[in-house]
Amino acid sequence: MTKKKPELLAPAGDKNALKAACLAGADAVYLAGKRFGARAFASNFDEQGLIWARRVTRSLNKKLYITVNTLVFENELKLLRHALEFYMQLAPDALIIQDLAVALELSKLGGQIPLHLSTQGAFFPATSTEVLEDLGISRVILPREATLEEIKAFRNKTSLELESFIHGAMCYSISGRCFWSRALGTRSGNRGTCAQPCRKEYWNNKIDREKLFSPKDLILASDALKLAEVGVNSLKIEGRMKSDDYVYETVFSYRQIIDGEKLEPEKFKSVFARESGKGFIGKFPKIPGIWRTTLDSGNLGQEVAVVSGNPSDGMLRVSLKAPLSKGDGMLWFDNKGKNGAKITWIQSDKKSSDVFLRGLPPNLPKGTVLYRTFTENIPDWKSRWDPIWERQPVVLYWSGRDNTPLAVETFINGEKFRIETEELLQIADKKGLEEGILQERFDVLGDTFRAEKHVMTMLGKHLFIRPGALKELKRDFVKKLYATESQGGSLMKGQGELTPVLSKSLQKKFEALDKELSPVCEEASEGKEQPSIGIRVWNNVFPFIKDLMPDYWILPWHGQNETALRILKQPVRYWLPPVINLEEFDSLAKELAKTKPGNFLCFGWEAFELQKLFPQHKFTLDWTFNIGNSLAAGFVNSRGINCVLSREIPIESQISSGKLAKTDLVWNPAVSFSRFGEALPPKEKVRNAHKDFFFAFPVSSNVTAMFLSEKNINVPFVPGASVQIDLAVAPDENIVQLAKQLSKVIRKFRLSSL
Repeated sequence: MTKKKPELLAPAGDKNALKAACLAGADAVYLAGKRFGARAFASNFDEQGLIWARRVTRSLNKKLYITVNTLVFENELKLLRHALEFYMQLAPDALIIQDLAVALELSKLGGQIPLHLSTQGAFFPATSTEVLEDLGISRVILPREATLEEIKAFRNKTSLELESFIHGAMCYSISGRCFWSRALGTRSGNRGTCAQPCRKEYWNNKIDREKLFSPKDLILASDALKLAEVGVNSLKIEGRMKSDDYVYETVFSYRQIIDGEKLEPEKFKSVFARESGKGFIGKFPKIPGIWRTTLDSGNLGQEVAVVSGNPSDGMLRVSLKAPLSKGDGMLWFDNKGKNGAKITWIQSDKKSSDVFLRGLPPNLPKGTVLYRTFTENIPDWKSRWDPIWERQPVVLYWSGRDNTPLAVETFINGEKFRIETEELLQIADKKGLEEGILQERFDVLGDTFRAEKHVMTMLGKHLFIRPGALKELKRDFVKKLYATESQGGSLMKGQGELTPVLSKSLQKKFEALDKELSPVCEEASEGKEQPSIGIRVWNNVFPFIKDLMPDYWILPWHGQNETALRILKQPVRYWLPPVINLEEFDSLAKELAKTKPGNFLCFGWEAFELQKLFPQHKFTLDWTFNIGNSLAAGFVNSRGINCVLSREIPIESQISSGKLAKTDLVWNPAVSFSRFGEALPPKEKVRNAHKDFFFAFPVSSNVTAMFLSEKNINVPFVPGASVQIDLAVAPDENIVQLAKQLSKVIRKFRLSSL
């Protein structure tokens, strides 16, 4: 039996990029509307653009996935509902989501759109997918940080579809677990507006200015099929901010790889991007030299030539590593940094393989490496686009007999409509309607529709009707089609097909979920528990601040800490390290199985499985899980799990009932969680150009956390809400002053709770 090829999934930041993806051989495209997409600075698609995209993808038999993969705040739930109602009419092949509220709201509306969990959801291949299945999620988009062996082990544990990135930008942080941009201003990576602080320069007295946290781009040209072999269903290209030429070249190259065609060795280097590597699929990127850009964190391009001489007449002599053309853009580095220019003239050297160039500075030093950043020698793929593909195909069913009206029917939204002529059909003297007249007149139906097929079985032979009557019939038919589209009907899958209904078992799960959520939210709003304040300690400093009086402490988990239990006067809870793979989960589960009942703070999705396995323990989802609304908080509570609200929620969007979740205050906030190897030495602080200082230390064997040295916890308390203070102590920080400040915060909280 021939193994099914993996889906090739391409980005579409605008209409031209979508055209490029389709022409280059993508099986599916993903794009965003104007709201709730994690690439807010891409052009994206308004409602009419989305309708256009649905027509095109259906016409070309491509799948369309729409991203709804940002955090959703409480005051946006109504907007989310409106967006989902529109998408239910549009009927894409899937929605890509991060926030649990999207799945929950869609189920309330009776939506039947398949759901894919975004990589922003950070579902590592470490635990059961039962909770995802309960939410109606059919595919997991794996974190870029998952290794091939981890994916392989996970494939054997789940029947869900798996999707993996094979090409594009890499983030320093685990996707969906980066708070760096938001901590420095108003732009949030979890809201689609990341300012990319990881691409900037950092330094201190010992470390020179470097792009310490800037990863190389991901290119898996030689490894993409390995992912398919271990069971990945969809191979994804990143790039909704990229040009249409980039999309075409990249998709076309991976199409060749998947189809087993020979690929030119230099092909991917002509798709201009940063320095590249294999991410976590290749050698595990612990050493910065493996994963970090060395020349520049921006677009670099293909290394194409080296300066070999400086003849007279303003020319430059270069040795070629790849062919060059007039109009190619060149980039090089000198003692002033990055420079660029365009080749205006090129000529071969008859005595060697070198070439002479004009347009670049003629005095570039010998040995200077030249990189191509763009080329005018791009395949003319745009001329192959046929505008007919932009019209939605409909099947026309013709009927009529002698001395009856001519009728045409079609299906829209699973229901048919019928238009008839006022005039009656007559026996033709010569050519009948079945001879091609109807196909000729009705193939193009305005700017929006086209006839995909004409079914003539119910139309008699050798019939005739006046051309004017055909014209009136077409006018009325197109008018009806447009009216149906304006009502949303034509957005749904037509031609007698309906979007598949939910399975009975899944529908029952959603009905049970609604019953679970209602009492949880009602009980929470009644406020049966007194608000409490706890201090979570990121690093081991509790002996120095033991005289503080929170209601409880949350310490790093290394097994139950008997020393801490003796020293501290308040109850002790523990925060668990991030769980990345099945091996780590199994190891943690073995420890918890032999531990007396306790209260544990979890980084991510593992909380759901741990709660199911160990009902004797209590588990809380940390603020890193990004709970930002009452729907998501209610779902978590319904599973017997508490949660700490996302730190990104603005005060005006706070959940009105504080009992649903704790709020979070910070002393030196955690801004990033990364699986890359240590980017800077322990106990070192680095700064950026804006004089923000950062330090880092490992929070598990696989994850390093980055912290911003900013001691500001003057955030208003949410009435009735419990509070978790996150405490990270910076190198050389004054512990005495820290304790005094925290004492004031605790007193202020006590007064606000009276």
